[in-house]
Amino acid sequence: APIDHAISSYMKRYARNKKCDRGPGRAIAVGQLDTFFQHFATYIVSRNMYYVVADIVLSLTRPSHLSLAEVIGSTEARWFVSHYWGSCFRDFVQTITQHARKESGEGWRDVSY
Repeated sequence: APIDHAISSYMKRYARNKKCDRGPGRAIAVGQLDTFFQHFATYIVSRNMYYVVADIVLSLTRPSHLSLAEVIGSTEARWFVSHYWGSCFRDFVQTITQHARKESGEGWRDVSY
């Protein structure tokens, strides 16, 4: 299936697979979130987090038994965000990106949540 190819190419390019403790050190930078969304945008479209987790994240994380942050390279959280999985994932990414740009300007891609 085409999504399987997209998952494989994402793993080859971005997988770090480094275990870390739970907590603020297991965050994702906005740049990583943006790259994830752009890579899978064709499949995500306006779908929600339930789809993203079931059809993409679990395929990325299941083999290593790690979280997505651990698979793609976790960072130290600067902000904590709680979000509803039923909302549009694209809107979530756009909102987080806007917040990071407002808070950090040109360094927005490095802000972690």
